Amino acid sequence: MSGRRYVRYNLAFKQKVIKFAESTSKNKASKAFKVSRKQIIKWIAKKQKIFDSPGRLTRARVRRDDTAMYPDLENELKAWILKQRLLGYVVDGKSIKKQALEISTRDHLNFSASNGWFSRFLKRSNFVLRRITTSGKDLPSNCRDVVFDFINKCRHELNNVPRASIINFDETSIYIDSRSNYTYDQQGARRVPATTSGNEKTRISVCFAASANGYKFKPLIVIQRVNPLKNYEPPANVIVVYNKNGVFNQDMVFDCVLKRSIALPTQKMILFPIRNNFVFNCTVLSNLVFDS
Repeated sequence: MSGRRYVRYNLAFKQKVIKFAESTSKNKASKAFKVSRKQIIKWIAKKQKIFDSPGRLTRARVRRDDTAMYPDLENELKAWILKQRLLGYVVDGKSIKKQALEISTRDHLNFSASNGWFSRFLKRSNFVLRRITTSGKDLPSNCRDVVFDFINKCRHELNNVPRASIINFDETSIYIDSRSNYTYDQQGARRVPATTSGNEKTRISVCFAASANGYKFKPLIVIQRVNPLKNYEPPANVIVVYNKNGVFNQDMVFDCVLKRSIALPTQKMILFPIRNNFVFNCTVLSNLVFDS
């Protein structure tokens, strides 16, 4: 099979060929511009679009008219999408096409919701595919009452309590080997390997604690295993605990964090409950004296 070379002609060249063919003949235009007579006939058939096409004359293709064929349908569809997003619902391409077909069926329109129409509709309506940045449940209707009740309870329980005796805890999990997926390397390298410890998907739990006067306790790290790690000595600024389940409990935090940092002549612990999906956890240790 002999190789065939494809040539792209811009709008200025097509207009020139059409004018020459109309003033002389298609055969003479074919010989003068070295374009097949069949191609010239196609250009003449699209003469109106070629001469009326907006944009640069160096463009090879005729620019498509970007007006909507069914503007009422698209306006209603756009309003539906905005309403769904205002409610926090996820709107994907399938649901948009489905809703468009339902509107067209209701209005008896000759509409197919093709991929080409879908891409042009998104461009006309200024819609783009976005990564979800926030997800979760909406706040309950009585969130104001819950917050005010919690604040009032804190004021009542913490009355005349030193700020050093008010301690807050928070727990999170991290990966042991949280390497990045990107690295700088020589341009053109065929392989970009990375050496890891094999613990990219292994998590450990960490508990952070601080008092209301600004004192920060040593972070408590819980490793899910029974026996301690061999030949491993944890740094002095953290506390490492080995637990079979790898989860925190009140006794673990009290024994491992508070007793190692605070002298406990008398202890009184007040835990604020969890209400209506609001996590308000505050621990009060009365009459505590920090070690020197």
